[in-house]
Amino acid sequence: MKKTLILCITLILLVFSAATANANESVMTMHVGSGDSAITYTSVPNTQEMLGPECFCLRSNGGFYLLDTAKSRVISFNANGERDGIYQIPSDLSVAKITARTGDQLYLLDLSKGIIATVEAGKLAKYQVQDLLLDALIDFGVTESGAPFVSLADVKGGMSYIFKLAGDQAIIVDTKGGRIAGNGKLYKTTLIKDSSCSIGHACKVSIYDFNGKLENEITIQSDNWIEGAVYLGEEDNNIVIKTHESESDPNNVYFKDIVKKFDKKGILKEISVLPNKYMYVQNDTLMKGSEMYHLNTGKNKVSIDKLTFLSPASNIDLNPLKASSFSPASVTSTLPYVNRSLIQSTVVSYWQVSWYCSQSNYNTTSGSVRPRYITSPNANYQCVPYCWGAYDTLTGFQSRQQSGTTCGNIGAFVAATCGVDCSGYVQRCWGINDAKHDTTYLDGSNISYRIAASSLKYGDAWNSTNHIMIYHYNDGYGNYVLYEATELNNCDRVAHTTRTVSSVQSGYHSIRRCNVTEDV
Repeated sequence: MKKTLILCITLILLVFSAATANANESVMTMHVGSGDSAITYTSVPNTQEMLGPECFCLRSNGGFYLLDTAKSRVISFNANGERDGIYQIPSDLSVAKITARTGDQLYLLDLSKGIIATVEAGKLAKYQVQDLLLDALIDFGVTESGAPFVSLADVKGGMSYIFKLAGDQAIIVDTKGGRIAGNGKLYKTTLIKDSSCSIGHACKVSIYDFNGKLENEITIQSDNWIEGAVYLGEEDNNIVIKTHESESDPNNVYFKDIVKKFDKKGILKEISVLPNKYMYVQNDTLMKGSEMYHLNTGKNKVSIDKLTFLSPASNIDLNPLKASSFSPASVTSTLPYVNRSLIQSTVVSYWQVSWYCSQSNYNTTSGSVRPRYITSPNANYQCVPYCWGAYDTLTGFQSRQQSGTTCGNIGAFVAATCGVDCSGYVQRCWGINDAKHDTTYLDGSNISYRIAASSLKYGDAWNSTNHIMIYHYNDGYGNYVLYEATELNNCDRVAHTTRTVSSVQSGYHSIRRCNVTEDV
């Protein structure tokens, strides 16, 4: 069954003058193209994502480090925006995030293998994270005392894990509820949901000292839907927060990211509207002292910009969208009914399952390519592996694995392999078991229908022509927490991931399975 109308997700055209559009000062610029001095965007197989300028961090001398995942390198820039070094990442690491500490020691994070690495004077040291899956990453940084940490999404506002690097291990020595900001404070964002919606038009940002003592809370309101707020720091008596705001109509999602300055009473003082981008990444805006720096990943050039701010009463239209909601058209489908609780339990079972990889499971079959998270035979692994063209039930995977079938395949389709690909995973979660289907089929009118982003529920999906993902929840910081069979970050398995709301809304559309019984 073919989809008759492809949903296009477009970006909003903000209304502001040419002078305003060019107000930000670029402190580093690289062009997109060929050659060592250029940035290249490349597609991640079997996803809607791209490799390229993934993140940046600030150096103590006023310069920057930029992670370029397309060319597996970290580029160093001095305070004048001039390139002063390149670190080529070893081929056995798939680095997803970087950070730095005083003295400019560089830290690398490999999500798929659970490794924190340090680079000092060109020498690499690797540390294995113990007993923690890093799929749902929302932040990677270094505390003021010099300890690396990760912040992972959870339904309570996230949890930050602080590590001690010793021997060849990254050992958890402390945990903090919420996220650790660049100024060392903790914070949590709570989305204030409208009735019967997954989001609303307000959120609360709670700011704590490093010991967890509440210092301040402000409530942010908007005529648009608020899908995330990130506390960047404080300037004089102002609190600086980046928000993600959106609106939906039956065919589009419109969104914008805005950095806002509030006084301690929560009164909005100044704003800076961030540009639309070609590639959206996590934590693209950082604060150092009173300056805000933004990673602007454009189609033709990539820059790090120093933000300028305007009065909220300036010529930027903060509400070019009329607050709206839409109800899906009446749907008639012959698809059997399924309980949402069953969808949810199936979703998580593919992620939680543990299995033993024998030598036979590890061996590749002619034409297959082993998933990169499977690093050795005779070892235990979690999560059903990614397998192109496969749609095994969970018990089917376990049976085939125990009989010695090759586990996973990120190459071309090979029948004698087991696991699931993205659409195979979603169709099993949705109870569609008659045959293997692709993402286009799952968009068919007898299978699913479009919904507004504001009405998403756990078990709905974000779909495109290349990839489909199960929605879990909004983390409050401008990320969707998802379940997906994916090759993103070399996970190559069913993973519990986070993606920025901006990246998802710019490339996917939200759908709901027909005939779901809402029992939860």
